[in-house]
Amino acid sequence: VLLLWWKIAVTLGNGPFWPRWATFVAQCDAHAWTNMLFINNIYPRVQPFGETSECMYHAWYLGVDFQLCLFLAPIFLSLYLRKGWRMRTIILEVLAVIAIIIASLHCSFKYHWSAHLWDGADTGAFDRGFYINPIFRSSPYIIGFITGQIWHEKCRLCPNLGLTRMCSVLLSLVSLITMIYWTVFSGGVITRRPCTVWESPRYADCGNTWSETRLAIFNSFARPAWGFGLAIMSLLSFNGQLTFLWSSTILTWPGWDPISKLSFSMYLLHPLVINIWVLGGDDKFRFSLISFLFAFAGIVLITFLTAITIGVLVEWPISRITRDFEKRLWSKKKDKKEDGTRGMVLQDCETLQTHQLEPKKPDEGSTLLEVDNDYRHRIDLSPSAELLLMNESRKN
Repeated sequence: VLLLWWKIAVTLGNGPFWPRWATFVAQCDAHAWTNMLFINNIYPRVQPFGETSECMYHAWYLGVDFQLCLFLAPIFLSLYLRKGWRMRTIILEVLAVIAIIIASLHCSFKYHWSAHLWDGADTGAFDRGFYINPIFRSSPYIIGFITGQIWHEKCRLCPNLGLTRMCSVLLSLVSLITMIYWTVFSGGVITRRPCTVWESPRYADCGNTWSETRLAIFNSFARPAWGFGLAIMSLLSFNGQLTFLWSSTILTWPGWDPISKLSFSMYLLHPLVINIWVLGGDDKFRFSLISFLFAFAGIVLITFLTAITIGVLVEWPISRITRDFEKRLWSKKKDKKEDGTRGMVLQDCETLQTHQLEPKKPDEGSTLLEVDNDYRHRIDLSPSAELLLMNESRKN
């Protein structure tokens, strides 16, 4: 996809807006290596236009994803697996989420961040300081760790624990309302014109009409609240008790499986399709509901077909090769382990057959073997040879 964005898409159109692709190409000429190392969201250090200053700007999320997986997983999993640290780790993760929320509130007041897209300079500051910053994006990831650990503890300590019908329906409702509210309705309604990139709602009659306190609360709690709702939904689903409005049936629909296999490629490809369509036009985009619906359907269809092509030619063959390589690697290790165990058993048996058994007094810690009905001998054997001889004696 990076190759398509960088070298091929620039040749697919023309028009008065098409030179915009030249900026995409120039950014990739300078910083394509940062995408390959998954540091494109933190380098270059100065990004005046937020993630759009990067090569393939929408790939900032891959950098955040990789960095959080690289650092958070070893820290929290190693702590959780230490003896006596399971509950302490969960408490530490909860405190980390609270600390991130407090830091978000502080920085939102200090730097006048706004998550509203129409707030000009305040949106740009939010984009650079918060939106692509892995620290402020980490709270849903940490909530995911907590969810997995809670489920592990539940299965370990009380596997048959369940909720009453009323409680499960209530929690299902809470999780759905929480996720829908923070995703769809929490942004409010825009009643003024959008701000230009150098304007701010604090000084101009544009953008949203929210107070700084409301903006700070939205910036700081939107993602943790969404993660909390998803955590409740996941735990109820794991326990077979996500029952509100057939939500469990919808989420476990088998039709999601083929779509999910294409979702990552579609995420990477859809900005490329949109930019080719918009920048290849002859005039500015004018909004109408019908035009929007047709454009949406066309973009989704083209993105879907392109993702299938990428999957068939690149992603799925490489995934198949990788799986086969892993199977061979693990099977070789397993065969070596089995060969080592078999060789140890044979060696012990040969030693037993050639060893001159002499009567001796029982030694503490040795293995008792009844050779015949007249006398007993004691010899030292490995566990594998002992098990083999016990099986042979049962057969006899």
